[in-house]
This record gives sequence, C-alpha cells and structure tokens, in this order.
Amino acid sequence: MIRKTLVVVAVAALVGVGAGSALAAGGPGKGAGAPSWAGTNCNGAGPVGVQGAPMAAAATYLGLNQTELRTQKAAGKTLAQIAVAQGKTVAGLKAAMIAGVEKNLDAAVAAGRITAAQAADRLADMQDRIDALVNATAPGGMGFGFRGGR
Repeated sequence: MIRKTLVVVAVAALVGVGAGSALAAGGPGKGAGAPSWAGTNCNGAGPVGVQGAPMAAAATYLGLNQTELRTQKAAGKTLAQIAVAQGKTVAGLKAAMIAGVEKNLDAAVAAGRITAAQAADRLADMQDRIDALVNATAPGGMGFGFRGGR
C-alpha cells in the first residue's frame, strides 16, 4: 500500500514538473497554428497592444461610448452595420481600429514590454483578422477583448 502511494506521488510530481517546464518554455497557446502573439500579454487578458484597442478605437470613430457600442453588439449587430447606421464607412472603421492597435503597440515597444518584431507580428495578425472582427456578431468581436468604461 505504501509502495503504491509513493508511486502515485512520484508520478504526480513528475507530471507537475513537466507541466511547469512546458509553461516556462512557451506558455499556453503556443501550439501549432497559434497566432504569433499567443501566450504573451501584460495582464493575462490579451496580447500586449491588442487587448481592447480595436473596440475602443471603433467606439471613438463611430461617435459612441463603449457602453453604447457594446449594447449594439450584444443586440446582434456587426461593427459594419453599426458604422453604416452611424453614417460612417466600413473602410474608415477598419483604418481607425488598425490605428488604435498600432498606437498601443508603439507604446508597448517604447515601454520595453514587447519587441518591434513582436509588434509587427501582432499588427499583421490584426490586419489579417480585421474583416472577421468588423463582421462578427459576437459581443466584443472575435475574442479581441472589449472592456467598457475606459
């Protein structure tokens, strides 16, 4: 009985050490197909420079506060639909969102939180995903994060 307990404890310890090493080596979200910024963030909420920036910039461009924008998104509207209803262009909306991300990335590079190469990768990823974000009906849009009140 003691031998079985020791074996179980030893296996559990090895699994724990292996998991800790895996997290230290790359962290969660570093698997095949993960975006270049996966697993790297400043506050655990999203990638540095991207978290909240697209939606905050969208709200500003559309002349809405973030609560109003979130309410319309929760009602099932896409950002593209909201832009048209506000008399704005979808192209202008995309440009504003990219500019918001770029501004945050520049600040993150200047603060030393990420490298210029990481910033370039995150900006490219955002540019690749902008159409999906603008046309998504999910509240906040495609998992880029949306925090009201800022």
